Amino acid sequence: MEIGNEIKGFNIAEALKYAPKGLKLYSPIFGEVKFEKIDEDNCVVVRDKYNNLRWFYEYGTYFPSDENNFSEGECLLFPSTNHRCWQHWQNTLFLESIGSVCVDTIMGNKFILDQNGTFFSDGTGSQYSTLIDCEDSSNYLLNSRYATPEEAKEFFEELEKNGYKWDGKMVVKSTSQPKFKVGDIIKHKDTGIINTIKKVCSEYYILDSDNTLYFEAQDMWELAASKVKPTLEEKVNILADEIIALKERVKSLEIQEIKQCSDKNRLDSIDWMRWKEGFSQYQKYANALTKRGIT
Repeated sequence: MEIGNEIKGFNIAEALKYAPKGLKLYSPIFGEVKFEKIDEDNCVVVRDKYNNLRWFYEYGTYFPSDENNFSEGECLLFPSTNHRCWQHWQNTLFLESIGSVCVDTIMGNKFILDQNGTFFSDGTGSQYSTLIDCEDSSNYLLNSRYATPEEAKEFFEELEKNGYKWDGKMVVKSTSQPKFKVGDIIKHKDTGIINTIKKVCSEYYILDSDNTLYFEAQDMWELAASKVKPTLEEKVNILADEIIALKERVKSLEIQEIKQCSDKNRLDSIDWMRWKEGFSQYQKYANALTKRGIT
């Protein structure tokens, strides 16, 4: 157990100024406590296991609720039961603070405490890295502090801008997620067309009409209370809308993939299959409309 009961040697209130509410700390008087806030008198306020609020002076000495003054006593608030000093305190506190945004005081880089370690940017938003349970991760914490609310807001905005998000445990690449499940009856918000989700794939749904609905377009649909069979005219209208969308998607995929391939005459095999699938559906819909006299 590491002990260092320095008197007025470390300003705990300043260090915890932006710490997350509920952060676990330890006091020899009350046992495990949870950080509540830094009050207007710069005292550290915590909750004990009975949910009572307890106060400590900024340097960790006990502040009783009566008229007694123990401000000159020893520090009685620590990072943990096994870490009873404030030297290298970041290693202990930060790793209890999953989801907290922090700032490297040397380089100014912002990072977030991930369940796997520290997840940080290079300060420009162009690169992200994860340090997982390694010496570099610990050293990174030694020169860091909790971010201010404004700095944390900037960090999350940067994540979103660069295609990342915080899922509550770790930073993940942002992708469209399905909001419907197999068996859901859905209705198009504009046309009123009704469909049922038959299958959920990695990027799209397959509907009971065997049409494909990509996740990126799912916000145009909503859950329907019950299934109403669409009329023939409604089916034709929705087919016409889907042909326009498929034309655009096929054209976009073709241009995008040809640009990316060193061989201009072929597409990547995986995206080629996706393109082929989309074009096949486009042909099917086009034939159906042609029979109706629609071009």
